[in-house]
Parts: sequence; C-alpha cells; structure tokens
Amino acid sequence: MSSYFLTLSLLVCIGLCGKIVEYKFGVVYDYSGNNRHAVNGESSSTNDFDTMPTDRGAFFAKDVENRIKLPPNDLDSNNFYISPKFSLVLWVLTGANSGINNKTSIFYRYTSDQSFIMKIKKSDIGNQILAKFYYEPYNSGPLFGSNNSLKLEQWQLIIKTFDTTTGHIYTNGKLEISYTCTLDFSELHVDFPTYVGSYDGIDISFHGFIWYLAIFNDIIEHLDYYRRSFSPENCLVGECPSVCDPSIFLDGEQYCLSINLNPSQNGNYDLCPSGCSYGCSGSLCLDCKCSFKSCTVLNSEINCLCPVNSTASATTCECHDEYYFSFWECLSCHQECKKCIQPLKCTECKFENSIISGTEGCTCLDNFYAYYSTGSSYKTDCKPCHEDCLTCEKPKICLQCKNSNTIISQIEGCNCINGYYMDEITRKCYECDKDCSLCTKSQCLQCKSENIQIVGTKCECQAGFFNSSINGILSCSACQDICQSCIDNNTCLQCKKKYSNPVEDSCKCPENSNELFNACVCKDGYFMQNISNFYSCSPCKQLCLTCLSFDQCTSCQDESLIVDDNYNCVPDCKVGYYASDLICIKCADLCNVCSNGNSCDKCVDNAEVINGTCFCKKEEGFYANDQKCVKCADLCKVCSNGNSCDKCVDNAEVINGTCFCKREEGYYANDQKCVKCADLCKVCSNGNSCDKCVDNAEVINGICFCKKEEGFYANDLNCIKCADLCKVCSNGNSCDKCVDNAEVINGTCFCKREYRNEDEKCVENIFSAVISVNQLNKVGILFLEETEHPLKSYSINISLSPAYPFNYKSYYLNSTFLYLEMEFASSIPKGTKIFIDLSSNTIYSKSGKILDNYVYNNELYEYIYYKSSEEVDVIIKSTASALKNIGTAVISCGLISNPSAAWPLLSTIQLISYIRLGSNPLTPQLRTFLGGLGQYEIIPNLGYLVFSPNSSTQPYLEARKYGFQSSVFWINLGETFAIFFAILSLWPILKLARRSKFLKNSAKVKKILANYRYSFFIRFWIQAYLDIGICAIIQLRSVKFI
Repeated sequence: MSSYFLTLSLLVCIGLCGKIVEYKFGVVYDYSGNNRHAVNGESSSTNDFDTMPTDRGAFFAKDVENRIKLPPNDLDSNNFYISPKFSLVLWVLTGANSGINNKTSIFYRYTSDQSFIMKIKKSDIGNQILAKFYYEPYNSGPLFGSNNSLKLEQWQLIIKTFDTTTGHIYTNGKLEISYTCTLDFSELHVDFPTYVGSYDGIDISFHGFIWYLAIFNDIIEHLDYYRRSFSPENCLVGECPSVCDPSIFLDGEQYCLSINLNPSQNGNYDLCPSGCSYGCSGSLCLDCKCSFKSCTVLNSEINCLCPVNSTASATTCECHDEYYFSFWECLSCHQECKKCIQPLKCTECKFENSIISGTEGCTCLDNFYAYYSTGSSYKTDCKPCHEDCLTCEKPKICLQCKNSNTIISQIEGCNCINGYYMDEITRKCYECDKDCSLCTKSQCLQCKSENIQIVGTKCECQAGFFNSSINGILSCSACQDICQSCIDNNTCLQCKKKYSNPVEDSCKCPENSNELFNACVCKDGYFMQNISNFYSCSPCKQLCLTCLSFDQCTSCQDESLIVDDNYNCVPDCKVGYYASDLICIKCADLCNVCSNGNSCDKCVDNAEVINGTCFCKKEEGFYANDQKCVKCADLCKVCSNGNSCDKCVDNAEVINGTCFCKREEGYYANDQKCVKCADLCKVCSNGNSCDKCVDNAEVINGICFCKKEEGFYANDLNCIKCADLCKVCSNGNSCDKCVDNAEVINGTCFCKREYRNEDEKCVENIFSAVISVNQLNKVGILFLEETEHPLKSYSINISLSPAYPFNYKSYYLNSTFLYLEMEFASSIPKGTKIFIDLSSNTIYSKSGKILDNYVYNNELYEYIYYKSSEEVDVIIKSTASALKNIGTAVISCGLISNPSAAWPLLSTIQLISYIRLGSNPLTPQLRTFLGGLGQYEIIPNLGYLVFSPNSSTQPYLEARKYGFQSSVFWINLGETFAIFFAILSLWPILKLARRSKFLKNSAKVKKILANYRYSFFIRFWIQAYLDIGICAIIQLRSVKFI
C-alpha cells in the first residue's frame, strides 16, 4: 500500500471501558502502519481497494470495491473477538450507486469456513438497509428495513445490537430489523476476517463516507451518540446543512457534518489544490510521504503518525532516547542505555563516566563505581570513587589504591604504609624522617627506637639517656644513675639530686647548704640562687632568718618581729597603729591600718578614705563617735549625732528631730526603709495588712480590692472607673459585664436596640403610634417616627367587637402613616370597636426605638348597608339598556346630520339622573327609574386606567346608590375626559377626509364639520361644566380627613 491518509483511530478496551474496537474517522491519519490498526484496502503493500481520506471521513467511491480490513491482517495477526452481547455503531453518509449492483456492502464479518456471517448492506431499491446473520445452522436470510431507511445525501446513524440470541438494527433511533437466533451466540477462537465496504470481489462497496465505527461488548444507549433535528451552531467539518436530523452527539454537544459527496472537494465545497493525490482538509492535501505509511495533521502540516515514545517528521519516525524501533513500536532499551538498536546492546550510554559493555548495558570507567537506586537491579549512574581509589565498589571503600606506598583502608580511601605520610593535596605518600615510624608532613608521631621521645617535631633521647647513634640512626643509651641528663656515660648535664651541681663525674650541693631528702637546702640566712645553670646559696638581708630572695623575708631572726605584707620584718603593732623605727605609733582618727601618720590605708567599718583621711559614710547614715562610725537613728539617712536627724531616708520626713515614714502617702517602716504599702493601700502598718484603701477600693482580709461590682478596675495603684455602661471590667479596653439592658460588642458596651444611654444607664427607648377613625370609618394609624421598614412589610390582624363580616383595603402613605378603608357586608351600629393587632411584629423606628404598644382600638361610626332588591336591579338594567339604545341612535344620527341635535336628549337625561344625588324624598318607583338613567354609560371611564380605585375612598351613601364607586374627583371625571379625547382625535380625521377627492366638494360634509365645530364642540364644554361641578361636590361631601 502506498503512503495514504484516512481519518481513523483504534482503541482496544478490555473490561472497564466496554469498547472492543473504536474507529474515529475525524482525526486524520492512515492506519496501515500501526500496531493493532486496520489496513486500508486488502493489504498494506498495495493500493488495491483503498478508500480515499477526506475531512468528512473515509470515502468509498461509486461502483467500485473499496474496503478497510480490520485485524487480523498482514500487519496485525491478532484477532479481536465479539462478546455474546454486543453493539455495532456506524455513522455513514450514503450516495446513489449507478445501479450496476443494487446491493452494496457496508460491513461484513465472517469465518473462513463460512460457519458465521454477519453483514450489513444498502439496497438501492427503496434505499433500504439490508442485513444477514448466519450462525450455523441458524440462517436469518436477507432482512430488509423499511423504504428510505437509509436516506441519500444525509448522515445516518446505524446501530446493530445483539443480546445472546436476539438481534436489532436501528437507523436514526428507529427499529428497522429484528431477528431471533435459535442458538446462543459465542465466537470461538478462530480467525474472524472483518471488512468495512466490499469484501469478496463480487459485491461492490456502498457509495459514500464513514465517519465513525465502534463495536462494544454491551448494549449501548442510543442517545449517547445522536440527537434529533438540530440547526447547527456547531459544525464539525466544513459547511453544514441548515438542519441535520439526526445530529451527532459528542462530548455533551450536538454537531452537524458537511454532506458534500465530492471527494475532490473539502467540506466547504472548495476544490482541493492541484496536485493532491487524495482528498484535502481546507487547502491541505492529505498526501502521506512517510516511510512508515502513517501520517497525521499537526499544525497544518503532514507528519508521520508515529508510535508512543517517538518523534515524527514528514518522512519518518525516530524513537526517543532510551527506546529502539521494532515492529512499529518504540520499545525500551536496556536501562543503562541512552540509545540502542537492540534491547541489550547500547550504542550510547545513559550516564557519564561509563563505556559500552561488550555483553550487556554499560560499564563504569576506572575511578568510578556503579550506583544502584533502591530496588533497582540495574546501575542508574557511575559515581566517582574516593580520590585514593583506582577501582571501587562503594563510594569510600577501594578495591585497588591509586598511589604507591599505600594500603586499603577499611573505613575510607587508602592509608600510607608505616614510615610514610600522606600529602592532603596530592594524596601521595612521602617518606617520614629517618627516625620516625609514623608521621605527618610536619610532625613525627612515633619514633622507631626505644628510649626516645618526640620533642617538638622530631625524635630525641628521653631524660636519663644520651645519643649513641650509629650510622645516622638515632639510638639512646642510659646515663649514670646520678644524672638526670648527660652528654655521654661520664658527663652529666643535669643531676637527679635537686639543686646540686655536676662536678666531673659526680653531683655536689652548693656551699652553705645541706642535703635533705635527695635535695640540697640552703642554711638559715641564705637562699638558693641559680646563676648560669649553677646553683649557689646567697645571704638574706638583715633581720631575716629565712628568705626567698635578698629582699623577701619569710621569717625573722627576732621573735618580736613579724613579716609584713611587703616581706619585711617589723614590730607586731595592734589595729590602729603603725611601726616606725621598730616602735608602734597610733594612726589618725577612724584609721585601722596605716603606714605612717599622714595617710590611712584602711579605715574603720562604715568609714572611707578621702585624700588619705578617714570620714564616716555620712550619706549612708553614719556619724563619728569615739573612734567609730555609728549608725544614725532608724530611718535617718544623714545625721551629726544620735539625737537629731538632718535627712531621712526616701519617703520619710523629720518630725522633732526624728524620722517617720509618710504613712498617709502609703508607706511603712521596714528594715530602715520606708516601704510602699501593698497595691491600692493608702495607709498601712506593715506589708501584710492594710488599714485604709485608696478611693473606690475596699479592704477584704487585710488586702485592698477595687470595687469591681461598682465598675472599677485597678490601674497604676488606683481604682479607675470602667468604660461607659460597663459594670465589671479588668482594664479600660475591654468590658466583662455590662449594665442592665446593654451588651458587649468587641469589648465595648452598647445599649440594646430598644434602649438608649442616659446617665450611664440603658433606659427604654420607645416611640408611639395613635389610631383615629373618621365618620366614613376610615381608620388611620400614625406612627410618631418613621419605621425601620416600609409599613406594608408588617402583618396586621384586624377584628371587630362585636364581630361583623368585613373586608378592608390598606393604604400606605409613607413610613409613618397607614389607613384602612373598611368594607362592611352588613350595617354596623355605633359603638362597635375595631381592634388592630401588630403584636406578630417587632417594629423599630429608623432611629432604633421600639414601638411601645402593639394593640390599638377605637370606636367605629354607624354604617348603613345599602343593597337594592332583585326587582329594582331588573328595572334599572332595563331602563339603562333602553336608554343606551336610544342614546346611541340619537348620537349616530347627530353625527351624520347635525351633532347638536343629540345634545337636548342627552343633557335632559343627565340632568334628571342627577336628582338622586340630593337628599330630597322620592317615591320608590321614581328613585328606581332615575337609578336606571344613572347607569347609562357609552364611553369607558379612563380614570380607572390612570388611578387605582383601591387608593380612593367610597363616596357618601346617595352617590354610592347612584353608581359612583369612588369619591375621587379625577376618577369620576374619567368618562368626560374620554369623550374629550375622542372628539380631539375625530376632528383631524374629519379634516383629512374633507380634503379627499371624493368628499372635497361635498356640501353635506362641510355642514357636518361646521355643526361639529360650533354646536357639538362648544356645547360639549358647556355640558362638561355640569359634570365637573357634580364630581367636585361628591368629593367634598364624601371625604372627611382624619
């Protein structure tokens, strides 16, 4: 098969998804070169029987054998099997064949021995769907759908379902074919060739397109794939028809498809560009030049359709790093390969510091070791060994050392052998000093021979040994027993006997000394002195018995003398005296220690030296008395004697020479100080009990507490009043408990909504309402402040006492006033009480006040209920009907001849009818007749269109009986206004009619217009004044304001 395009994909689903195979012909690529895909035509190696790819799907040409072969085929030998319960779904667009064969193939699946055949065809006779199901020995025979079950030039949804024994075929949701197999269906594991289109070299394929094909292992829901008629807003490909039925249902949206049957055009009916071997999408030719024979459209370019883990170009597929190409798949290389051509043979290693192994994977270079991630049996990196290693298996443990004179360390890297040290920079081993067996670069750590010690950085003989080296190697021999150190066996450098001097071959003590405990000790009057490493006993100074040096006596020759702090021998004087010429002289006043009489070295207690003289520490409360510094009286800080104080301690005062703590300022005496009383205490005798507290505090068990329940808290030794409206608090920023009828909000007290702050109390904050009733029993409630919400939002409960039937209308003028217009179904005696209950509401004013009373009552005025009898109503209606007929005839005649002729009759009827509005007594018959005249209405009342009758009050009794429903002046004049507007609109019509060519010279029309202008129009205004006066009187007589 040559390079080729077709819009198709295959999904092989097992178990969960329910799809056995699925081909979507809307994603453009050829399927011949991909594993588990179908083959275009009969084979991938030829173009025979190939379909043509287009943007509308796979195109099957007219009167030829086009086909698509599903697995098994020459590229995929694996079968797929259909379960006993399955569904087949096809979206097809069919065109007419030439009639060469009136049965064209759409789908065919069979076994090579013909023991199983399942086919779907199109019959050109009546455009019927045709099916056959053969499962040996069952044979359904040809099964035909209804005429036009496969409509031409229209996308059709074909669904075939089979449930073990029962099969159904639907087109566009309509059942066309049913059959029942006598055997339970099950596919055996043999080859099942499957074709879309032609299959046997005899039957030709249907003419048209396939957009979608899928087989499921269950019975599907039809509405998952289509919907009924749809006017396209979503067109999947190209230019769609104005209406498609059915429509494609995809991802929750309805779509239509182009129905262009010309494969050399795209879905928009545009010719494909010249040079296109097959169809096109827009202006892009769907020609594939890929060596793998599979292409896709990506960014308006044709690229190879490549397997997973590969990169596509126009001509080939290249597997990604770590994959190699094998049988249309990119398979994983060995885990250590970056690139490979076989599963185990690398052409490039994945990680640095490695080379390709001759057997499998890669091998690490010298100085690197193989690193394995947790749980991996393959190396994942070559990491550097320790710097001392030539080879290693672990990061710090060497298998072979890099440098000479080294051995492998069991802890880390390599160590130098004995007699060598490692240079930390070069990591090489260098030889130590000739006398050292262990060393660093600058320090000997261990010497080779015995009796040798490390001195500084090198080896030397130990004390008592001398260098007896032979051939340059240090060797040490023992000195004589008397020598601490020696040059040779006969010459000491230092003797073992302390303070002795080596003389020839012996050790001797210096002159004026004796030997004691293997040491030389100078005689009394002498001290040991070392001059140029030679010991001698030199004499002490005069008066010394023993000394450390010439000037430092340690004992005196005369027992009456003692050694002072300066190591001199002086007389033993008592405190307050000093030695002079071996006699004791008294020091100055208050001086305990002195060297002479002019300056003191140390004073008596509580005195200090100032310029060599001692003074009592006056500022610390001491005064001089008999060579002592005596403490002043209690609480006295400065005094001259013990009887009177010059200055007291802090927070004390002098009274008659004596100091007392400032008691009234809250201090008491304790340990020569005036100590502050406990917090909040004003007067106390000690720190444990208070005698008097600060203001707004009280003593409880000797301790002061602020009067918390009275609204005070402790702050800076005072009791501070809590914030406004706060009853109990711990500080000034937050309240713990508010006064009655207040609440804490964010630490601050506020009066509750229905209360107000007055003198730090929350007093009730109310407003009132009053009720009133006028003589027409219109009930009003006036709120003395605007309510928080509109009055109509509150519910009202109304009752009468005693009870009578009633209705009412409520009117809300604003947020302070409402009134009720009562409608009674019977007479109401005087004294009847009306009760208005608002208690189902909580009503606040806009200023936050609450209503003080929710139930209001007042007495109603007497109300006389009027209702005419049935006989009277009949008379009134008959009179009104007769009058309406007469009036209409008169007005019509007047409009044709003389409009003023209608006025005498109408004016007379109107004047007579108004007699009933007065209070004059009339006979019942006359009142009934006049009532009929008052019912005469030809023109509708426009007042009820402009004003709501619910917003008006009833008129007085006679006006109600006359027929007026409202007392409002403008409503009652509505009919008069209607006549006025009718006249105004009729006048220009008559004027225009007069100018027409038919009536322009008509004398009769001129006469009618003249009468209309002067008689009809002017007399109408004269008559209207009567109506205006009557309506004004009705409103004035009816309305009584509250």
